Amino acid sequence: VQLHSRDDAVSGIRLGLLGCESCGIDGLSVCLGGNVSTADSSGLLLAGLGNGVDGTHRGVMLSFGVNNARVLDGVSLALLFGGHGEAVRGVQMGGLWSMNSTLSGVAASAVNFATYRQDGVVVGLANVAFDQQNGVAVGLANWAGRKAAGVQAGAFNQAVDGMDGLQLGLFNTADELRGVQIGAMNSASAPDSAGAQIGLVNVAHHATLQIGLLNLARHLEGVQIGLLNYAEDAAVPCLPILNARF
Repeated sequence: VQLHSRDDAVSGIRLGLLGCESCGIDGLSVCLGGNVSTADSSGLLLAGLGNGVDGTHRGVMLSFGVNNARVLDGVSLALLFGGHGEAVRGVQMGGLWSMNSTLSGVAASAVNFATYRQDGVVVGLANVAFDQQNGVAVGLANWAGRKAAGVQAGAFNQAVDGMDGLQLGLFNTADELRGVQIGAMNSASAPDSAGAQIGLVNVAHHATLQIGLLNLARHLEGVQIGLLNYAEDAAVPCLPILNARF
């Protein structure tokens, strides 16, 4: 047990008070302050303030503050922030914020943020992937900077380039829709969309099935069912109850 330790490498068990620094950790390191490894590590890191690994950590990281590793293969649990620069393969939980480049597994935080893609299950108030979001995203807001495949469930769901799967929420929007949108308002803007929209207001550039109070489509190849249906290229563009074009 040391107040502050700095070692070339640790294999086994290390207990520290303020800070524990080493060039690699294989085993168990417990420190009230923080654990720092300047190389790859494996095993269990338990800290009060945080754990930092300048490399890959294979195992478990637990802290009341911050967990950070370049790559995580395992489990990261932090009450405040979990940030893993390149990739997470496993489970990442941070109370306020979880950030990585690529997620393959499960993430749960107030905000889950991926600079590249999320593959797996993400649960939070906001789930953001700058490239792709594949799997299941559950939160108040779910956003994919390019395509999403799987399920987006929340008050606001957006897949900028397109959605392959299900969007379930108050407001759903996608460029190309290959699946189903269910919500108060649904929007699909691509001319080659082929999916179903079910909601109060449905808007599509190309519609195959719309069910709602108000259905609007520029091109219709299918059926609109609602209080008011408008399809720009239908024989009769505006009809109540039912409009169809094949």
